[in-house]
Amino acid sequence: MFIKALIVDDEPLARARLARLLKQIDSVEIVGEAENGQEAMSKTESLSPNLIFMDVQMPSVNGIDAAANIAEAFEDDPPAIVFCTAYDQYAIDAFKVNASDYLLKPVSITDLEEAIKRACQISQLRKSDFADESSTLPIKHMNYVENLPISNVCYFRSEGKNVVAGLVDGNEVFIDLTLKDLEQKYLTKMVRVHRNSLVSREKLKRLVREDSGDYVELNVGQKTFQVSRRMMSEVKKCFV
Repeated sequence: MFIKALIVDDEPLARARLARLLKQIDSVEIVGEAENGQEAMSKTESLSPNLIFMDVQMPSVNGIDAAANIAEAFEDDPPAIVFCTAYDQYAIDAFKVNASDYLLKPVSITDLEEAIKRACQISQLRKSDFADESSTLPIKHMNYVENLPISNVCYFRSEGKNVVAGLVDGNEVFIDLTLKDLEQKYLTKMVRVHRNSLVSREKLKRLVREDSGDYVELNVGQKTFQVSRRMMSEVKKCFV
């Protein structure tokens, strides 16, 4: 997992609802929860999240003050902070403490996905976790390992407990990495179209919408892949 999330809210039901939504996003791992700003500061130090979803109005230390303290304490490598609140009047204060986003409750999974993308562009998520994105794919053979240019890969798909890479020459090879690992490793080069498949962004030919289901066609080998409703918003951006 490349996004380590901390949920901070004084209401247990609100924390539970947010956790339920975040668990539907494959790239997110929830590392902990806190019920006030003071606990958020302590758990940020002990759990090292790189993304915090924070309420504003909480007892002890409110979200705005907690965010300011966290930014000061982790000045060299601060986590991104997304405020999730029922009140819109704190937005200016939130952005003064460098919040990456400000969401009004009730938040949707689409809200969260968009907030995570924005956080990736301006925060530690982009700096530390995506900076070393690889341009090669290690392929294990019988007695040697080959570094294959990722441009030679058309797709990754799961096959039972295994993951297969489809190459431009039409061959398929087994990969030791999981789809989640591959999605993280090649974030800008591959896009997830379904829970069981990633495809090369540069090899997308067309997106087809039909009553029977949506799918993408690649410009190599005329391969097609089903697109799930959950992944559609991200896939659409590849055709803008």
